[in-house]
Amino acid sequence: MNNSESIRADKWLWVCRFFKTRLISGKMIKFGKIRVNGRKLTKGSSLIRKGDVITLTKNNEILVVRVLSWPLRRGSAKNLQDWYENI
Repeated sequence: MNNSESIRADKWLWVCRFFKTRLISGKMIKFGKIRVNGRKLTKGSSLIRKGDVITLTKNNEILVVRVLSWPLRRGSAKNLQDWYENI
């Protein structure tokens, strides 16, 4: 796991498998579909930190998760519970 204090929002959404590509995650941010701690994001370069609450819309479903960590690179879906928890 990565020990840095923050990660780009578009990258976190991609490595945690919310979106198939980083480009799609960036577009979802640009279109206002992602919130961090209740604040709407407008740039993929916005930073996410451990403990942040992410709210997103995917497939007409609202998901709310808390950031626990992130991997160094995109990996297996079986490790998702290490990276975030559903609220």
